[in-house]
Amino acid sequence: LWEITKQGMEFYSDFFDYAYPFDKYDQIFVPEFNAGAMENVGAVTHSERMVFRDPPTENQRSSRAMVILHEMAHMWFGNLVTMRWWNDLWLNESFAEYMAHLALDESTRFTTAWQAFNARKAWAYRQDQLVTTHPIAGQVADTDQTLLNFDGITYAKGAATIQQLVAVLGMDGFRDAMRGYFRRHAFGNTTLHEFLDALQTGAGDTGGAVGDLHQWARVWLETPSLNTLAASWEVDGDRLSRLAIAQTAPPEYPTLRPHQIEVALVRERGGRLEVEALPVHVEGAETEVPAAIGRPAPRLVVPNHNDHAFVKIALDPASLAFVRGNLQRIEDPLLRQLIWQALWNMVRDQQLRSTDYLDLAAAKIEGERDQELVETILGNVQAAIGRYLPDALRQERAHAVSEVAWRALQTAPTGDLQIIWARALIGLAISPPDIERVARLVDGELAVAGLAIDQEMRWAVAVLYVGYGLPGAQQRLAAERARDPSDRGQRALLRAEASVPDAAVKARAWERFLGEGYGSLHLTAAAMGGFHWWVQRELVAPYVERFFEAAPLVFEQKEKEFAQSFFGALFPSGRVEQAVLDRSERLLAEIGDGWPLLRRSLREANDDLARAIKCRAFAASGG
Repeated sequence: LWEITKQGMEFYSDFFDYAYPFDKYDQIFVPEFNAGAMENVGAVTHSERMVFRDPPTENQRSSRAMVILHEMAHMWFGNLVTMRWWNDLWLNESFAEYMAHLALDESTRFTTAWQAFNARKAWAYRQDQLVTTHPIAGQVADTDQTLLNFDGITYAKGAATIQQLVAVLGMDGFRDAMRGYFRRHAFGNTTLHEFLDALQTGAGDTGGAVGDLHQWARVWLETPSLNTLAASWEVDGDRLSRLAIAQTAPPEYPTLRPHQIEVALVRERGGRLEVEALPVHVEGAETEVPAAIGRPAPRLVVPNHNDHAFVKIALDPASLAFVRGNLQRIEDPLLRQLIWQALWNMVRDQQLRSTDYLDLAAAKIEGERDQELVETILGNVQAAIGRYLPDALRQERAHAVSEVAWRALQTAPTGDLQIIWARALIGLAISPPDIERVARLVDGELAVAGLAIDQEMRWAVAVLYVGYGLPGAQQRLAAERARDPSDRGQRALLRAEASVPDAAVKARAWERFLGEGYGSLHLTAAAMGGFHWWVQRELVAPYVERFFEAAPLVFEQKEKEFAQSFFGALFPSGRVEQAVLDRSERLLAEIGDGWPLLRRSLREANDDLARAIKCRAFAASGG
């Protein structure tokens, strides 16, 4: 912690050419903190989750370093210079997000900062495709509306937009602009207009790549949604005869934006895959790339190589066919990650069946050695199984990936990959045989040389036993309670108690959720997390209607943080059914313009549910 803090302080002071502007810098780790962190001047408060109880992976350490650097960046973006009003919240959050990854990459030992940045952008891609999408810099009427905009657009999309600006202006121009900005506005308030003026001045001649930055901001910062880029290419003999980049936008948000990108041409050379990067400035619906003509024919073309732009990528048919057989041969981990991200977006857009994605993941992931990418793919695999796959296929497909995870665990080198695979094995265990296997693993009956079983794994297996009603569940709980009497253990125990597959237990838990709770929001939220299990769908069916009846009262009478926890845990999102969507739409119509937070939560949940219904139908259509 001290090393990262020292490195970050030195990096920011040098990059901004402005020494840390306050008298002290404390970092306070707070139990049951209701946010990840908060950038109070000179005294940052962090959730105690940042203090690891079990041995962390390198990715966990990197994520913690990013949070530390994000909050530290706020000492300049947010505290030294503060936005004048909430419509420029992004001047705080987007810059802290971008600068944290830049600092992570340039001043610490962590080498996967831009892969982490790309993974973070997935949050923004999802948020920007919801019906609640909004501009990065929009109009905010009051502070209540501001609370709705602490989301993936304000954080990750805004940061990606800054990354695109840097690609256009160059790092030197961006750094000079930031230095002038802080000198001019120290201990003052600014607006988007003043920030853009600083950028235009600092960029100097390089600003010509985008021209008037105020015009650039109008299409990037003041319009919602995102674009998709796709390559089309033709070959004459063994040479490219044409390459063009097509740009599209959703019909409801038809803005086409300028994008400074690189296009990767991937070709065979001496038994290996060679990557050539062509710089391209995309404008309008189609951009021809004359520099590609005459170059050796590629096997794969990937727009947005090196991830400079905030866009979705659509793979052309020839590239998709090549990826199916050769994805693991691509040496650049960020390029592999971009392709996996494109495949996942194709699943969500019903252009690739979730079953095909799972087949590809099962075939490729065992040989993947990049930890960031393994965790990203596994997260998408679990989302596909839980949301985008027909229920009838869920256990079969989860078991197939579990077999891959078990083999990978046994062959992984001692250390982080072992931990990642062990956690995945537990997360994929949704049938009694697979649950019994992970129980034998944490109990030491299935030995894997070098694997350290931690308490989180033990608790996860114990809760699985309870939720699935397996023999020995209560004995397993008692053993873990004796082993871990901490607050973490208390939360796990409450989740387990709400997981018991018994109607009377569910009724008592529901009554407590709406009544006195369990002592604190964190404890109550832990119990809520154990209420819904897909294998208990008939048992909890009555609580679909009860949720929709209770939600308006919860949002009217309870604190915002409680209401959000209630909605996140108890909205019946696991029931991917038209009847649930219809009931939710009916409640949305009933509340009208009242309860803005409930209204937004319902709109987003309905959007996600409608997408999941379509993805399941698409998967089922392919057999």
